[in-house]
Amino acid sequence: MHLIVCLDKSGGMSLFGKRQSKDRVLRADILDSVDTRLWMSEYSFSQFEEESDKVLVDSDYLNKAGENDYCFLELEDAEAALSVAKTVTVYNWNRAYPSDRKFPVADYKSRWQLLSAEDFVGSSHEKITKEVYSL
Repeated sequence: MHLIVCLDKSGGMSLFGKRQSKDRVLRADILDSVDTRLWMSEYSFSQFEEESDKVLVDSDYLNKAGENDYCFLELEDAEAALSVAKTVTVYNWNRAYPSDRKFPVADYKSRWQLLSAEDFVGSSHEKITKEVYSL
């Protein structure tokens, strides 16, 4: 599977079970980047106003996703997902937010291979950095 995550400068994912931020341009980029199915939780789906036949919603999506499917991870266990992922796309907010759930970037980044990196302007953030890693 291919993971997609949004992180702040310190690797934060969420605070008290709520996402730190969301961005319309980022969501459009995710949908444009996915060439197969995009799995996510009901919580994540609530921010996707755009309709897409690529999106599948299931509470057990990490176990149901196929080898070439994409999974948008916000509140779920990152360690379990990383154990089966082939790539990770990291959208960096380039800001620090309060967080209590962290993505273990520091534990893995030295072993990942950076495939691509680009900056773009979002609808709510002046700079979002998209990095795609091979695991």
